[in-house]
Amino acid sequence: MNHQRDAYQKNLTYNLNLSGPGPTFFAQYQSGTIAHWCAHLLAEPITIVDVGCGDGVLTSFIASLFYNAHIHGIDTSAEHIDVARMAYPAISFEVAGDKLPFPDASVDLIIMADTLHHIPVDKHGAMISEIMRILKPGGICCILEPNPYNLLTRYRFTHDPMEESAQMIQLRKLKNLVQPYGNTHTVFYHFFPQRLQKLRFYEKYLSWVPFGQLYACITTKK
Repeated sequence: MNHQRDAYQKNLTYNLNLSGPGPTFFAQYQSGTIAHWCAHLLAEPITIVDVGCGDGVLTSFIASLFYNAHIHGIDTSAEHIDVARMAYPAISFEVAGDKLPFPDASVDLIIMADTLHHIPVDKHGAMISEIMRILKPGGICCILEPNPYNLLTRYRFTHDPMEESAQMIQLRKLKNLVQPYGNTHTVFYHFFPQRLQKLRFYEKYLSWVPFGQLYACITTKK
């Protein structure tokens, strides 16, 4: 089991090392940003689902910030779920495929980080429909994806074996999928390399520039 976790972390570190931050930093940054967007929910007894949770690192940070929430991590990989359960036994993790194991309109916040591009393109619409099925009206869906307009991201995809069968999603295509379900806006992420650490102060001011390594598509269901 430790070998599974080490292999996953090794691949994830390779996936991120071009921009400087390691996987734990990256998960903490993402969770903090999601908490900022959803600050009004931090103390509420809501239900949160992390779709494509992997080894549960991001899920664990979300659980620490949304401290009254019921947190669920979902992934198609039984190996990843085994790793997550071992590392974070207080969080509910479950293997699930195309059908998410939740009733209609039962979830307040859905997070899908770095996951959709691993799903075949012809299934994207069905996946978004399934996510929106379980999301409550007024609930929030945060989808975070690599940005194909960033050259470092494209280089990573070319050289990372984890992404061999993946296909990056253009923002406009993702917005076309989610906009029928509610109000949608986007944020771009910029990560300066470690050697330019002093410039990281300015990253938060670049969220509107469409060339960041990642983007987030945030939808409030109508």
